[in-house]
Amino acid sequence: NRIDWVPVESVAHAHVLAEEALSSDPARRGTMSGRAYFIGNNEQRTYSWFMGTDPDSWLGAAAGGQSAVGKIVTHWGQPRPYRAAAAVFYLLGYINYASLAAFGTYPLPSAVCPSNVDFAFRTYTFSSLRAAKDFGYHPTESVADAIARMLRQHRAAGA
Repeated sequence: NRIDWVPVESVAHAHVLAEEALSSDPARRGTMSGRAYFIGNNEQRTYSWFMGTDPDSWLGAAAGGQSAVGKIVTHWGQPRPYRAAAAVFYLLGYINYASLAAFGTYPLPSAVCPSNVDFAFRTYTFSSLRAAKDFGYHPTESVADAIARMLRQHRAAGA
């Protein structure tokens, strides 16, 4: 699956730009009023990139350009699982739900449900081009840079 992760600073920046455009320009106010805008970083990334298990993950950038695979704990110290077809996971999720309805208990972990399977196999990316055109939105920093900045701040705070 692919997701466009967005640092909260970029979202806040987009809100400020939209408010400025709406309050200062009557022509843009007419164009923008009532429209929905997607705010993203226009960086389609996989979930494994975000979790640090992808060889080109943000963790590599945080580690000075070195591959971060194997340097973090994933899957609770167990070998990485094989990728199975989505249909198998959907079936297990529905079995889990049916068991809960019939017997009041889950035979598998409760996280095995159709909505989580749907999230894992779906792509969630949208275009921010209309926001760029209508009120000048551009991301304030890349997602990798935002994560690296957050880690530096976290370490500096002694956490």
